[in-house]
Amino acid sequence: MATETRKKNKKLFFYTLILESIKKDGTLPKDRSRQFYYYYAKDLVSSGFIRYEASGVWKLTEVYKRLESQGHVKKSNLIGKVKPDTSRRVKKDNVRGHGFAFRLKAPRSNDWLKKIGNLNKFGFKAENLGNGNRRVIIDGNKTHFNQRSLIMHFNRDYSFIGKSGEATFRNAIEYFISRVRLIERRLGINFRYDGRYLFKCFRHHFAHLGNVLGKKCKIEGKSYRITRKDGSAWLEIDFSNNNAEVEAVNSRTGVYDIDTKIKPLFDEVDKNPHFIRDVKTQIKDLTQMVSNLTLANQRMVQYLQETKDSGFGQYKY
Repeated sequence: MATETRKKNKKLFFYTLILESIKKDGTLPKDRSRQFYYYYAKDLVSSGFIRYEASGVWKLTEVYKRLESQGHVKKSNLIGKVKPDTSRRVKKDNVRGHGFAFRLKAPRSNDWLKKIGNLNKFGFKAENLGNGNRRVIIDGNKTHFNQRSLIMHFNRDYSFIGKSGEATFRNAIEYFISRVRLIERRLGINFRYDGRYLFKCFRHHFAHLGNVLGKKCKIEGKSYRITRKDGSAWLEIDFSNNNAEVEAVNSRTGVYDIDTKIKPLFDEVDKNPHFIRDVKTQIKDLTQMVSNLTLANQRMVQYLQETKDSGFGQYKY
């Protein structure tokens, strides 16, 4: 009990110190490191009492000012009013790449055509699809052979987990190349052109794991598909792999969408439950500031016009 009381008194002391310093100077106290005071400041941020502006500047929120002026927040009840920070460290490896499909340029040779015509001879159980296309299953991946290309659709259960879409995409490419080299060894053929493989990934999905919006939609039994003006889909919310996920699905912009839009936004929401509210507050404050600057500019223009009309500042020689 005594230990708990000491902890509460310690928190109360530093909460009060932070509030008084922000009220006086607009900064955290300077007698200790910023990291030390941020440990306590994040509880006040989580409670909606203070907010960080920029360049070391902090402000008391209008909520706190109102509660303080009405006597609802004071030193005697501050501990009870402050909600402990509930933000958590977001797992960095929270992007799941899946649903990959690759097309590899085939060799331009009669030897290639002969070998894909007799794949069973090389240990592949081939199925004839017609039009010169043959299909085999390699490690669970549907792989099509034809005159111009080799096309591999990854098994739906194959996922690559990483810290970004780019990282999972790179892992998928490495896996694809390893399967290509297996085929090269089996068939005794070379897919390289001037030492390089010429291939394209024409389908991929990148999911943000444990997404808070995905969880909400899963509970409500809803799914969404978001399209751009040209009608192409770029974002989906579904429950594949039994996970609540928000997915970037566009074959051209998927990596960019997950790494610069979806993951940064929802990682921040996961770390700070009040993120959206804080953004709204900042936008409101910024709008007010712009409005004030516009008004000040209009007054300055009016003043300059009046002084010009009155002849003030004009000299004749």
